[in-house]
Amino acid sequence: MDSKLYVVSALCFLPTMAVADSFNFNEKHLADTSRVYDIDEVIVASRPKDIQRLRRQAVSSTSLSASTLNSFAARDLRDVSSRVPSFVMPAYGSRYTSSVYVRGIGARVNSPAVGMYVDDIPLVSKSAFNTHIYDISRIDLLRGPQGTLYGHNAEGGLVRIYTKSPLQYQGTDVQMSIGNHFWRMAQLSHYGKAEGLGAYSLSAFYNGQNGFQRNQATGKRADNGNEAGARLKLIRQQTARTLISLTADYQWVRQNGFAYGDYDVATGRAQDPSTNLPNNYRRHLLSVGLNVNYKGRNADINSTTSYQYLNDNMQMDQDYTAQDFMQLHQRQLMNAVTQEFAIKNHDKNRWRRVTGAFFSYQWLRTYGPVGFGESMTGAMGNAIAGQIYNSILNGMVASGMSENVAKTIIERAGGVNMNIGIDVPGLFHTPQLNAALFHESTLQLSNRLRATLGLRYDLSRTSIHYDTRAIMAANAKVMGQEAVNTFTSHLDSRTHNTFNQLLPKLSFTYDLGKVSQSNGGNIGNLYASVSKGYRAGGYNIQMFSDILQTELMANRMKIKEGSYDIPHSADDYSKVNNTIAYKPEESWNYEVGAHLNLFNQAAHLDFSAYYMQIKNQQLSV
Repeated sequence: MDSKLYVVSALCFLPTMAVADSFNFNEKHLADTSRVYDIDEVIVASRPKDIQRLRRQAVSSTSLSASTLNSFAARDLRDVSSRVPSFVMPAYGSRYTSSVYVRGIGARVNSPAVGMYVDDIPLVSKSAFNTHIYDISRIDLLRGPQGTLYGHNAEGGLVRIYTKSPLQYQGTDVQMSIGNHFWRMAQLSHYGKAEGLGAYSLSAFYNGQNGFQRNQATGKRADNGNEAGARLKLIRQQTARTLISLTADYQWVRQNGFAYGDYDVATGRAQDPSTNLPNNYRRHLLSVGLNVNYKGRNADINSTTSYQYLNDNMQMDQDYTAQDFMQLHQRQLMNAVTQEFAIKNHDKNRWRRVTGAFFSYQWLRTYGPVGFGESMTGAMGNAIAGQIYNSILNGMVASGMSENVAKTIIERAGGVNMNIGIDVPGLFHTPQLNAALFHESTLQLSNRLRATLGLRYDLSRTSIHYDTRAIMAANAKVMGQEAVNTFTSHLDSRTHNTFNQLLPKLSFTYDLGKVSQSNGGNIGNLYASVSKGYRAGGYNIQMFSDILQTELMANRMKIKEGSYDIPHSADDYSKVNNTIAYKPEESWNYEVGAHLNLFNQAAHLDFSAYYMQIKNQQLSV
């Protein structure tokens, strides 16, 4: 599916802190150009792949400092949605659902369309996006494709989260809050330095609530839950040129979720949920990252290694009613490793560049049985019984018997009844491998004009091994005779697909200069860019319940002949593989914009207008 997104603009004012006149920020005088100097709050931060500070880059972006996040009590990215233009993370009812949308580009299932990094560690699973955020020093949100430096699945944009560093912050922080329905929160953080060991920080949090909605069918709370976690960060200056950072972050979640109710159009209000089956989500999430930075004479060499573990369990009443139609029980177990190397020069000449390589492997096992309740199987049983009854009746009438006499004989003999039970278990292994090489150069064409050219070669391999089946047990009672037949469709196969992409980027930035020679304040810059976005292809395991149901319904009349196992040929498996596969989503983004500093640096005005064209758009149906 192709789509086009025409010119849209975003306008955002960001207040800044005043900077003393004695602070003369002149980039050509900086001894270390590998560092990024943000004068908003005079924060010095090193980024492995940033050649310029964020507002000097040709990208539409928003940066939120710790004080800004604290001002509106942000506890996760959903709280940020209303504060950032063109960024949405809906509250779908649990930590499991982590859909993130930037400029309307996003994904509800499967691969994400927006990249997520925490302390320069890429989160490979979308199920890990919705977490409690705490001890945050800064959040950067970049709009538009960021594939050149950050790879596939950053088609819509990128979110970079940075936690506080014990090198720059020491002390102990304690936060406690309480609210309605016994909502409670507690956080404890300590930052310090130990002689011979370097800097360290240890943080922990707890969140809980009794819930605000009640399940009308069971009388229990529908959205109560608890979560807790801890983070350890160690930073050591190994040598004069080598800095090592180790971070370990663990979060645990147990909550009732998906508290959905019918929406009344007349009143404009949603009713309280009413489901007969449980809706809940549990998750264990662990992320460990090792960052090694070597500062050479001419370049910085950075290595980032991570291990990520996800173990979750979701139960969902899929019909969201008090009747027993369908239930999904899904469990995921993921292990993933990533490795990235980046070399960034810090020469004072007109050519700045960063070159790197990336590798990741994700091993994912999903167990996702679908259960069918009496409200659905009863209707199916009655439909099949009706077909058998009509078949017998038509045969008797065809032999010369009147319809009324035939009906009487059938009823006196016990009639026709059918009880159906359906079970759809499924086990899916979906490993993914990704490797990439990337380079980005920034050339100073004149005192005010510079060009950035980037290119990434991205290679990904997605595999699937599915072992799933639909089992229909039919207890048929036909005119005094009873038989129990089993009707089975079993799919067990594996397949894979390989995708490769070139992700280019070209941009121009023009500096507007200073307000005056005596005042060092920079007016800002204008920019224009074109870049390609890419969301990986793969396999949609949610399609299997539809495939198996279709097979059962197409062969349902064979139940009256006895137990039956639907055979599958190589051609059948080829059709199944084509049904569950989806192509990569590609986009081209054309953008112009400006980063302006107004009223003697008292306010920032960021403006952007873009045109985006999307090919093979992935839709959830």
